[in-house]
Amino acid sequence: MTNTLQPYVNTRENAAFRFLGIPTSIRSTAETTNGAFGLVEQWEMPVGFASPYHTHHREDESFYVLEGEMAFVCGGKWLTVGPGMFVYGPREIPHGFKVIGHSPARMLIM
Repeated sequence: MTNTLQPYVNTRENAAFRFLGIPTSIRSTAETTNGAFGLVEQWEMPVGFASPYHTHHREDESFYVLEGEMAFVCGGKWLTVGPGMFVYGPREIPHGFKVIGHSPARMLIM
């Protein structure tokens, strides 16, 4: 069996786009990791920005807050998190988030 995976590098120079109006960069995808992992970076999320309340049916979703203060709802439970904190949202459980506090937020979504 031949392994077709190759090392992969993604930098800030790679193309960004706007998702829900927020600057976003896809750092890795199922295609670049053989279906094992995906990583999205969102920055410049202003205070008051919120994701839609939604449910994933095939994948879990995790969030790592790099800057700012955020409120996450997962399965009806609200959590307030800040820089260096990790939130795990299992598939089939409704979840969403909102930027709170006094400064914009930046996070990684896995």
